[in-house]
Amino acid sequence: MTPEERQALREKHGKFEYSDNRTCCVFCLNDDAFDVPYPCDVIKVLDATEPECDHVTSSWIPAGIDGDETWLEFNYCPKCGEKQ
Repeated sequence: MTPEERQALREKHGKFEYSDNRTCCVFCLNDDAFDVPYPCDVIKVLDATEPECDHVTSSWIPAGIDGDETWLEFNYCPKCGEKQ
């Protein structure tokens, strides 16, 4: 799933606060058509599976068989795939 798709899901399952201090998902309803408390299951899954990333932009990589390394700069983050 791309970061844009994740963000779209987060926006779709956004937080709605009632005046009586209840916070619910703006999209989800349970089987009885009642609001689902926020965070809903979708947000919980996104939080649990979202890569924590510090956006790697370069790294030493192995080069050759003698333990040599070369410095490589990326135009995308190899951890999460986001373009730099």
